[in-house]
Amino acid sequence: MPIKTATPDHAYQIAQLINLASHNILEIFWQMQASKEQTPLEVAAKLVQSENDEISYKNTRLYLDETLSSNESPILGMVQAYKLPTPYDVSKLYNHPPLIRQLMRLEAKVPGTWYINALATVPAQQRSGVATSLLADTHQKAQEHNCKQISLIVASQNSPAVKLYEKTGFEPRANAPIIAAPNSNLKGDWVLMVKEI
Repeated sequence: MPIKTATPDHAYQIAQLINLASHNILEIFWQMQASKEQTPLEVAAKLVQSENDEISYKNTRLYLDETLSSNESPILGMVQAYKLPTPYDVSKLYNHPPLIRQLMRLEAKVPGTWYINALATVPAQQRSGVATSLLADTHQKAQEHNCKQISLIVASQNSPAVKLYEKTGFEPRANAPIIAAPNSNLKGDWVLMVKEI
């Protein structure tokens, strides 16, 4: 399986895929942190390059096609996952914008699970098996970290993703309304899904 752990050199492409997975909502969040000289994706790329942030390259696995020419990106998809803390600290919930708070409230319901923060496939490779392979890799990583469950949060209106997760053993556990965000047409609920290992 052509899946490998990312390196800092992949930071910008990872940031783009995280934003794709979030339906462009995280770009709004990163914009709040950006200086006048920075773009939102530059803010995210810096976080990806860090050693300690949750969206660090260390928590990112890439599906690569290394047969492509050197001027093409070999990244076909990525999954970012890590173990949620136990207990999950919600004391700083209100330091974050409302759209992030909803996600944190759901994460707090599944402390200690192997949490899929983002799963994305480049548009040209969607429905080609890349996401399914990344989920299988995630299952293996969860076992290596002695986790009994894998969790994720998906938008209810993203029916292809919901169907994929259900097909691979995830079940809905809780939901929370999506808070409207500027420049986003995402509606409905965030759905917390869990898979037993």
